Amino acid sequence: TLLSGEGDTLIAIQSLIGAVGMTAFTYFMPYVLLILLTPTPLSRFRLCWFYFNIGMGVLVMFGGLASSMDDLISSSTGIFAGTCTLSFAYSPTSPDDPCFDSGLPANVSGQT
Repeated sequence: TLLSGEGDTLIAIQSLIGAVGMTAFTYFMPYVLLILLTPTPLSRFRLCWFYFNIGMGVLVMFGGLASSMDDLISSSTGIFAGTCTLSFAYSPTSPDDPCFDSGLPANVSGQT
């Protein structure tokens, strides 16, 4: 079901993971950790700047989360309900497969 609709569901899941994880670890988690772990007190200006960056990062994360969830919901047909629209499935013994002309022996498994 991940490849139903030519992989749209898989791409939407990757987008969802990136929207949350990449944004969190790139934009606002460094500031949160710096505020929590700094050995010296921070100035009021630096704290305001850090909180502004944390807020913007959370805003971007939730925007990406909403967009990714919309893509995931629109590309999903339900569990096991979608039809596979890919042009072919991997089969090295089929003449329609590009790997058929790769020089693999006809009996790949070694059984006779």
